[in-house]
Amino acid sequence: MDLFKYYIEEGLQIELFLLSSIALFVFLTLVFLIALFLSRFMTNRRLKLEERFEPIVEELLFDVMFNDTPINELLNHRMYTRYHKKNIFMKMLIRSSFSMHQQFSGDIAERLKKFYQTSALKKYSIQKLNSNAWYKKCQGIRELSEMNQDDAVPDIVSLCFSKHQLVKQAAFVGIIKLKGIEGLKSLQKFTEFIDDWTLSHILMAIEETDSTNFTDLNFLLQHKNPSMVLLGLRLIRYFSLPGYQKAISNVQEPLSSDRIQQEIQKHLQLLETRIKE
Repeated sequence: MDLFKYYIEEGLQIELFLLSSIALFVFLTLVFLIALFLSRFMTNRRLKLEERFEPIVEELLFDVMFNDTPINELLNHRMYTRYHKKNIFMKMLIRSSFSMHQQFSGDIAERLKKFYQTSALKKYSIQKLNSNAWYKKCQGIRELSEMNQDDAVPDIVSLCFSKHQLVKQAAFVGIIKLKGIEGLKSLQKFTEFIDDWTLSHILMAIEETDSTNFTDLNFLLQHKNPSMVLLGLRLIRYFSLPGYQKAISNVQEPLSSDRIQQEIQKHLQLLETRIKE
């Protein structure tokens, strides 16, 4: 009898386990289907809005670039006032403005820049700098630097201290694009390590934007951060800059990292050899 009771209890437990498993499976299936439906719904909604806003963005930017209508007047146009608070509209408008500014120069580029400054686009880019998403921070830096917004440099400088490597890299490049090598003077208190990949991007940014304006690199050679010293050494070596022999020989390794000290010494030897040649 006890054995019979035992089997009944075991059967009930198995049945309960199976029912629970089936219920969990049905619940997870419903959650997946609802998530899939919402995802497709949001995607379709976004595509419809983009299709709706595309001709409006094109017409608005055409007026900005090729008509003599004052920018302030364009900002009061119903096409802008009606949609400028729509997130998708702003994304499309800033993306198109960014692209057009890269392709055009002269008066057209200046009108685009003024439109960017006067409209809500600049504020939209600055808000991205405070986002929790690293890619939005990078977008904001690229937009502000492309549009030559010098007053955004302090905000971008703060992102050089970011723990995310791509944000840090974008911040350094953004400072170079906005202020050239002189912009690095705002990082006198920067003590963090800069990896070789980021240093390479900084060199490329300098080559693209400021490769003829090497007024004084002593502030880099005298920096307390070995990474900044390395940047100065690599700039001198890469662009074959004369006149830094004494500063190079006086370089001090401010940190105790053996790897960084060895690399500094290697650069010193290479630079001194090249200068003697």
